[in-house]
Amino acid sequence: MFASRLSKEYEDGVKEFRRFAVDHAKNPSRIICPCLQCCHLKIVNADELEEHLICNGIDKSYSCWTKHGENIKNHINNDVHHNTSYTPIETDTTYELDDVEEIVNVIEEDMRDCPQMFDRLTTDAKTPLYNGCTSFTRLSAVLKLFNLKARNG
Repeated sequence: MFASRLSKEYEDGVKEFRRFAVDHAKNPSRIICPCLQCCHLKIVNADELEEHLICNGIDKSYSCWTKHGENIKNHINNDVHHNTSYTPIETDTTYELDDVEEIVNVIEEDMRDCPQMFDRLTTDAKTPLYNGCTSFTRLSAVLKLFNLKARNG
Protein backbone atom coordinates (compact mmCIF):
# COMPACT_ATOMS: atom_id res chain seq x y z
CA MET A 1 0.00 0.00 0.00
CA PHE A 2 3.00 2.28 -0.23
CA ALA A 3 3.01 2.49 -4.02
CA SER A 4 1.61 5.46 -5.94
CA ARG A 5 -2.10 5.96 -5.22
CA LEU A 6 -2.71 5.90 -8.97
CA SER A 7 -1.24 2.41 -9.38
CA LYS A 8 -3.04 -0.92 -9.56
CA GLU A 9 -0.70 -2.16 -6.82
CA TYR A 10 -1.98 0.52 -4.41
CA GLU A 11 -5.61 -0.25 -5.27
CA ASP A 12 -4.99 -3.97 -4.64
CA GLY A 13 -3.30 -3.11 -1.33
CA VAL A 14 -6.30 -1.02 -0.26
CA LYS A 15 -8.65 -3.90 -1.09
CA GLU A 16 -6.44 -6.31 0.87
CA PHE A 17 -6.37 -3.92 3.84
CA ARG A 18 -10.15 -3.48 3.70
CA ARG A 19 -10.65 -7.26 3.67
CA PHE A 20 -8.23 -7.66 6.61
CA ALA A 21 -9.86 -4.84 8.60
CA VAL A 22 -13.39 -6.17 8.05
CA ASP A 23 -12.36 -9.75 8.91
CA HIS A 24 -10.75 -8.62 12.18
CA ALA A 25 -13.23 -5.93 13.22
CA LYS A 26 -15.61 -6.50 16.11
CA ASN A 27 -18.13 -4.47 14.12
CA PRO A 28 -17.35 -4.17 10.37
CA SER A 29 -19.33 -0.94 10.16
CA ARG A 30 -17.01 0.70 12.75
CA ILE A 31 -13.39 0.60 11.54
CA ILE A 32 -10.63 3.02 12.59
CA CYS A 33 -9.49 4.91 9.48
CA PRO A 34 -5.69 5.17 8.96
CA CYS A 35 -5.92 7.64 6.07
CA LEU A 36 -3.84 10.82 6.20
CA GLN A 37 -6.91 12.97 6.83
CA CYS A 38 -8.44 10.88 9.64
CA CYS A 39 -5.11 9.94 11.34
CA HIS A 40 -6.67 7.01 13.26
CA LEU A 41 -9.17 9.40 14.89
CA LYS A 42 -12.35 8.62 12.94
CA ILE A 43 -14.52 5.53 12.75
CA VAL A 44 -15.82 4.64 9.28
CA ASN A 45 -17.56 1.75 7.53
CA ALA A 46 -15.74 -0.49 5.02
CA ASP A 47 -16.84 1.50 1.95
CA GLU A 48 -15.74 4.79 3.50
CA LEU A 49 -12.44 3.19 4.55
CA GLU A 50 -11.67 2.19 0.98
CA GLU A 51 -12.70 5.61 -0.35
CA HIS A 52 -10.58 7.47 2.23
CA LEU A 53 -7.50 5.34 1.51
CA ILE A 54 -7.85 5.81 -2.25
CA CYS A 55 -8.52 9.57 -2.04
CA ASN A 56 -6.33 10.59 0.92
CA GLY A 57 -3.60 7.94 1.08
CA ILE A 58 -2.52 5.94 4.12
CA ASP A 59 -0.35 6.92 7.06
CA LYS A 60 2.93 5.40 5.82
CA SER A 61 4.19 4.81 9.37
CA TYR A 62 1.28 2.41 9.95
CA SER A 63 2.93 -0.76 8.67
CA CYS A 64 1.85 -3.14 11.45
CA TRP A 65 -1.94 -3.06 11.48
CA THR A 66 -2.30 -3.36 15.27
CA LYS A 67 -5.45 -1.22 15.31
CA HIS A 68 -7.04 -3.60 12.82
CA GLY A 69 -6.23 -6.98 14.38
CA GLU A 70 -2.63 -7.69 13.40
CA ASN A 71 -0.40 -9.07 16.15
CA ILE A 72 2.86 -7.13 16.53
CA LYS A 73 4.78 -10.35 17.32
CA ASN A 74 3.78 -11.84 13.97
CA HIS A 75 4.72 -8.58 12.25
CA ILE A 76 8.19 -8.60 13.82
CA ASN A 77 8.83 -12.21 12.80
CA ASN A 78 7.57 -11.71 9.23
CA ASP A 79 9.21 -8.34 8.64
CA VAL A 80 12.92 -9.16 8.79
CA HIS A 81 13.64 -7.43 5.45
CA HIS A 82 12.84 -3.99 6.95
CA ASN A 83 15.41 -2.08 8.98
CA THR A 84 12.80 -0.94 11.48
CA SER A 85 13.45 -2.14 15.00
CA TYR A 86 10.65 -2.77 17.45
CA THR A 87 10.74 -3.04 21.20
CA PRO A 88 8.03 -5.00 22.94
CA ILE A 89 5.69 -2.97 25.12
CA GLU A 90 5.49 -4.04 28.74
CA THR A 91 1.88 -4.56 29.73
CA ASP A 92 2.25 -3.38 33.33
CA THR A 93 3.78 -0.01 32.47
CA THR A 94 1.91 2.95 33.94
CA TYR A 95 2.67 6.58 33.30
CA GLU A 96 2.84 9.17 36.02
CA LEU A 97 0.79 12.28 35.39
CA ASP A 98 3.94 14.42 35.57
CA ASP A 99 5.29 12.66 32.47
CA VAL A 100 2.51 13.75 30.10
CA GLU A 101 4.65 16.42 28.43
CA GLU A 102 7.49 13.90 28.04
CA ILE A 103 5.11 11.39 26.43
CA VAL A 104 3.99 14.00 23.91
CA ASN A 105 7.64 14.82 23.09
CA VAL A 106 8.50 11.15 22.57
CA ILE A 107 5.65 10.51 20.13
CA GLU A 108 6.24 13.71 18.15
CA GLU A 109 8.45 11.93 15.61
CA ASP A 110 5.88 9.15 15.05
CA MET A 111 3.14 11.69 14.39
CA ARG A 112 4.86 13.72 11.70
CA ASP A 113 2.49 12.33 9.08
CA CYS A 114 -0.57 13.24 11.21
CA PRO A 115 -0.02 16.85 12.27
CA GLN A 116 -3.66 17.41 13.29
CA MET A 117 -3.52 14.57 15.80
CA PHE A 118 -0.18 15.79 17.19
CA ASP A 119 -1.47 19.36 17.53
CA ARG A 120 -4.55 18.09 19.33
CA LEU A 121 -2.46 15.99 21.75
CA THR A 122 -0.13 18.92 22.43
CA THR A 123 -3.07 21.23 23.09
CA ASP A 124 -4.77 18.65 25.33
CA ALA A 125 -1.52 18.20 27.30
CA LYS A 126 -1.55 21.92 28.14
CA THR A 127 -5.31 22.52 28.57
CA PRO A 128 -6.64 22.21 32.15
CA LEU A 129 -9.40 19.64 32.58
CA TYR A 130 -11.70 22.47 33.69
CA ASN A 131 -11.23 26.15 34.58
CA GLY A 132 -9.15 26.48 37.73
CA CYS A 133 -7.95 22.85 37.69
CA THR A 134 -4.24 22.56 38.46
CA SER A 135 -4.06 18.79 39.00
CA PHE A 136 -5.12 17.45 35.61
CA THR A 137 -4.93 18.41 31.96
CA ARG A 138 -7.34 16.99 29.40
CA LEU A 139 -4.68 14.51 28.24
CA SER A 140 -3.55 13.48 31.73
CA ALA A 141 -7.16 12.80 32.74
CA VAL A 142 -7.69 10.58 29.70
CA LEU A 143 -4.42 8.74 30.39
CA LYS A 144 -5.47 8.21 34.00
CA LEU A 145 -8.80 6.74 32.86
CA PHE A 146 -7.06 4.46 30.35
CA ASN A 147 -4.69 3.26 33.08
CA LEU A 148 -7.65 2.51 35.37
CA LYS A 149 -9.43 0.65 32.57
CA ALA A 150 -6.29 -1.32 31.69
CA ARG A 151 -5.74 -2.37 35.30
CA ASN A 152 -9.36 -3.18 36.11
CA GLY A 153 -10.90 -4.20 32.80
